Amino acid sequence: MCQTAVRVIKRVSKRILVVEDDNLVANVLIRAIHRKGHEAVHARSMAEADNILASTRVEGAVIDLWLDEGSGIEVANLIHRCDAEIPVVFFSGDTTSELATQARSIAPVLRKGDSLGVILTKLFETLGA
Repeated sequence: MCQTAVRVIKRVSKRILVVEDDNLVANVLIRAIHRKGHEAVHARSMAEADNILASTRVEGAVIDLWLDEGSGIEVANLIHRCDAEIPVVFFSGDTTSELATQARSIAPVLRKGDSLGVILTKLFETLGA
């Protein structure tokens, strides 16, 4: 008698860096990332993101484009100095600014006003999560 092979498909959890200075927005994103079975690490500033990147490996990032102390593009550059292959997406209330246009040359720019379903679909497609 032949043994039947049992396929076990294990979902690989990813660690996703969320760089967002608005705690309410960050918490919504973090909960959604957790519901998808992934880990989220939250940085409220560029400095916090830099500290996290110095000690923690991330497999993707969602970055607020407008931070109090700099732009999300600067954070993306920090991430890509660690590993140029780490996928990022930007997140902004204003997707028509010159900064958003610059950001689009690096990664997708998601609009905070879009429905959570649209945002999450694009986020997880881009991050491969």
